[in-house]
Amino acid sequence: MHPTLYLTLPIYYRSWEVLDVLRKLEKSQWLSPSELERIQLKKLKALVKHAYENVPFYHKTFRKAKLKPPDISSLEDIQKIPITTKDDIRNNFPNKTVAKNYDIRRLRKVETGGSTGKPLSFFFDNRCLHHRAAAFQRFASWFGFHPGVKHVIFERPHYPSSPKITSMLELIVKRRLEFLPHKITKQALREQVSELKRFKPRILIGYTSLLFLLANFLKQEDIKDINPTAIVTQAETLFESQRKVIESAFNCPVFNHYGLKEVSVIAQQCDQRSYLHINAEGRIVECLRRGENVSFGEKGEIVVTDLDNYAMPFIRYNTDDVGILTDDSRACGRGLPLIKEVMGRAD
Repeated sequence: MHPTLYLTLPIYYRSWEVLDVLRKLEKSQWLSPSELERIQLKKLKALVKHAYENVPFYHKTFRKAKLKPPDISSLEDIQKIPITTKDDIRNNFPNKTVAKNYDIRRLRKVETGGSTGKPLSFFFDNRCLHHRAAAFQRFASWFGFHPGVKHVIFERPHYPSSPKITSMLELIVKRRLEFLPHKITKQALREQVSELKRFKPRILIGYTSLLFLLANFLKQEDIKDINPTAIVTQAETLFESQRKVIESAFNCPVFNHYGLKEVSVIAQQCDQRSYLHINAEGRIVECLRRGENVSFGEKGEIVVTDLDNYAMPFIRYNTDDVGILTDDSRACGRGLPLIKEVMGRAD
């Protein structure tokens, strides 16, 4: 673990929990697949029991399926649980989707951007935030990022801003620029380039399309003095042709990250930059076609179970994305399961 994290993470989130979770994740990523599955099953059983007892939507869903918590005794049993759709969440939000044993006034509310239709609102608590932050930081360490490293965000941030401690600490911890997606013109790109030259970030993170547009602009203008050490694409499909252009323009590696606001960190490429490692200690990822699991190597709709959000659970949540899982060997030695490819939206 980078020494800076011992100071910056507790300051950023005003909690030591995120540091404790990160320590565990950095160890568990090297466990065997079967050991990771045991962690998943333990957390799945606890989540299902909690949802059955405290979340009206899931209690009704389980009763309708004639399913009780003891019926989940293996990871394969997750297939007994009906799929949760975005419309299910919208139609039952918030009275039936938020756990009865949580005070909704103390929860964090976030809304998706609505790229596939209507925006989706959801809640989570500080514990869930800390688990998500630790999972992101575990992945971020693979491309050399930790709070304090200069970076630029080319999208709306996934998390609420860090607490206002003092302006000095905020500057030290963040060291971040944000370019929000509005009109993309040549003048806007020139201004971004000027800011990048001034700021000299080490990491660029953002929408694939925005980074691709910027990379094309750099090549057209023959600009070669913006030199980050890594680029992370997320929120949109990264095509191999886009990767080549971005890497050529910035002369650094591109890491593909997959996540959604509602379930946060799902998977990311490591330094081998081939397949995406799933955040298995906090997510169960399935690929389905017509409600049935497909074989490894076959494309299907990506369904995710968030094992960390107890305030408003997402169990077998249909992301509306299409992807391919793989059981190929892991050259890096990590036991985390793999996504071969995220292909885009089902529609």
